[in-house]
Amino acid sequence: MPVAHRLGVNLSEELVGTTAPGLVVRTGKAASVHGAEHFYDCVSTMHCTAAPIHNLQGQLAGILDISCEGHRFHFDPVTVVGLYAASIENRLLVAQAKEHFIVRFQFVPAMVDTPMAGLLGFDESGGLVWLNSMASTLLRMPIDPAERGPCTVEDILELKPSQMRALANGTLSELCLIQGPHVHLRCHAKAAAVPPISTVALASLSPAPQPVGSLEEAVLADGYLPPNSLKEADADLIRKCLAECQGNVSSVARKLKVSRGLIYRRLTALSIEPSHFKPK
Repeated sequence: MPVAHRLGVNLSEELVGTTAPGLVVRTGKAASVHGAEHFYDCVSTMHCTAAPIHNLQGQLAGILDISCEGHRFHFDPVTVVGLYAASIENRLLVAQAKEHFIVRFQFVPAMVDTPMAGLLGFDESGGLVWLNSMASTLLRMPIDPAERGPCTVEDILELKPSQMRALANGTLSELCLIQGPHVHLRCHAKAAAVPPISTVALASLSPAPQPVGSLEEAVLADGYLPPNSLKEADADLIRKCLAECQGNVSSVARKLKVSRGLIYRRLTALSIEPSHFKPK
């Protein structure tokens, strides 16, 4: 591990065979490679999961990889690496954006203020300048500007630029997309007005970082997240959903698209009592 995972080592698929970082470089999408799935026997004891981090131009700016040796992960590595990579990517995009209107949206209102929110950057005339990986997934739009072509706020949100500017006050709004589903969104007038996007808990525990302009600076500004920040973000999301669902665990599971058993295990681990959220 210390030999392979150091600065300057080329982990591309052409040189070292099938690895999670190599697959991400090739496909631009998150990937996991476990044990014997690696091409070479010498790394068959490795388990790795990686996710991409894109910049304002839709290019691959970096890869976040987590690996373990000799045994599988004792947690869901795809969720963890995806959440942290999204946090870094969102902060990088906001830091690089200039005089853009930034729209954060999700289908579930509790997720609008988390790294799982889709981000869209529009210019003064309403043209789409950039979007993050989550927005690319939710809207099924290429993250590379050359692949998606010109696009406007009217094409995506059915809003005129004047309407978008009217919404740029940070309040939570609900909107029906052209494709049909309702989304919850916040719009901010400038990148400087957007709070640092990391885990929800980190936003409340840490002071706002100074503006950064590169991936390295974004990672350093984010710092190594406190060990409990992911847990606190998890707890905050579940509490918000419990409040919206009035303590109904089954409804929370459906809203978050996970099993009810997973929610119960989270509730036990986080010492959250669903009955406290039921109407009295």
